[in-house]
Amino acid sequence: MIHDLLRWQVREGRGRSEDPSAIVMDTQTVHVSVNAPKETTGLDPGKKSRGR
Repeated sequence: MIHDLLRWQVREGRGRSEDPSAIVMDTQTVHVSVNAPKETTGLDPGKKSRGR
């Protein structure tokens, strides 16, 4: 909570809104065995690999 208050103060001091308007999110594909059911797996289009 203290971290949030300090971040808000710094952002307001720089003329920005309290909360950021965008985030960066990174994900990871876990490869599955050939015996895994197809209902629980998918395709990662960025890496062109099957996984969970």
